[in-house]
Amino acid sequence: MATLLMLVLLSSCGFNPVTVTGVDGVKIHKVEDNIATLHLDLRIKNPNTAAIKIKEIDLLVTYGDVQLGRVFNETGFKLKPDSHASYIVPVQIDTENLKKKSGSLLKSFFTKGITVNIDGHIKAGTFIVTKKIDIHQKANLDLLKSLFD
Repeated sequence: MATLLMLVLLSSCGFNPVTVTGVDGVKIHKVEDNIATLHLDLRIKNPNTAAIKIKEIDLLVTYGDVQLGRVFNETGFKLKPDSHASYIVPVQIDTENLKKKSGSLLKSFFTKGITVNIDGHIKAGTFIVTKKIDIHQKANLDLLKSLFD
């Protein structure tokens, strides 16, 4: 009887995977001491009737073969039930490192903008069930425009 009860409880803890449906934008927050802090707006869909907690975000932002920055967040936040909304996550870019790798890339950042790749994963869960969701997205990054937004 106890085994049957445990199976029923564990099977009810499952959830449909949340999906990152896109990147709504990337905005510059501040630039200090060769570090540009950006806000990445991830659009996340939660098809579940219960709130889902995002437990970890681990993403790498690249342009071609140049690593621009890493998005890492362990503080967690909740997705509202049956929602499709944007959530802001921070990313830091070492502009000094960019200068060493490619001056023309840095110039593109501040003039015409670039398209970056965002790859990694998000861990989401309810109660004791956690799922790892792979992310592979592209986003347009126009730092000059974001300074005036």
